Amino acid sequence: MELGSLRPFSDVAGRHAVRLDNSSPKRNDLANRLKDAGCDVTTSGADWLSIGDFTPPNAPDGPLGRRVPSSLGRPRNRLDAQYLHRTSGSDRIQLINRSGQDVFDLNSPNAKDFADGSTGSR
Repeated sequence: MELGSLRPFSDVAGRHAVRLDNSSPKRNDLANRLKDAGCDVTTSGADWLSIGDFTPPNAPDGPLGRRVPSSLGRPRNRLDAQYLHRTSGSDRIQLINRSGQDVFDLNSPNAKDFADGSTGSR
């Protein structure tokens, strides 16, 4: 079932698509297709030709593509850290970027604790 303007995909090329709007001919076409498929459809009376709303939805106003960017503004970076103790005394902290966004100019409020080479408490 299709409502509104859609980008077609090549596999079916509209063969099995029912394009609806609020018109009586489109509703009648849907009823006939359902009957042909073996569905029990009641078409007595005329109310089924006007009840319900098949108005196509508005076109999407967001960006199209594989990923829709977050609308929260600036993306949050997500980093994991692991403390690596080395017997040579050159302990390290390994940072892994898990956010999918490049990280530049990383500042840590406790960077001074690591600048002098002390490990602090573990």
